[in-house]
Amino acid sequence: MARHPRNDTDERGLATVELGLMLGFLMLLALGAFEYGMLFSKSQDVSSASREGARTAASAGSETTADCLILEAASGTLFGTSGGAVSEIVIEEGNVGSNPPRQRYRPAVATDDPLLLACGSWYPIQTSWPPSNRDDTGVTRDWVRVEVTYEHEWITNFLWFSGTETFSESTTMHMPPNN
Repeated sequence: MARHPRNDTDERGLATVELGLMLGFLMLLALGAFEYGMLFSKSQDVSSASREGARTAASAGSETTADCLILEAASGTLFGTSGGAVSEIVIEEGNVGSNPPRQRYRPAVATDDPLLLACGSWYPIQTSWPPSNRDDTGVTRDWVRVEVTYEHEWITNFLWFSGTETFSESTTMHMPPNN
């Protein structure tokens, strides 16, 4: 049986095809790692924002400007981030079972009535737990929970990395005595 010499041109063409197939797969893998890394980073930032909001809520207690301080602290933590926005901040009583009293806010939009805005740039959605109803005295002090909801925009908008991903983080803290 006669053996045919190798044809280098055929093997070079095959290597080019293999490189093209693998390069596409590796690019998709790198893109996925980048996008999910950015999503994880935003998740950590939102977690920090909820902790900062809860710390501020616990220390502000029943002060009349408590909600403004909380909104400023939570949203301010995310000030330097890009690729998304806070869609809602909830301040609620943390030591109540189901359906606790809460204050829900979303960022203001152009169509909102300026007279209804809270703290200049937040629109109240639900107002059933104003600061005056918060108990920060005695042994039965309230627990306060702050939840930050964030809409992350995918950066590359490639294949399934398009649109927005919404997630939220919450933190609950006990109000220290205000004596």
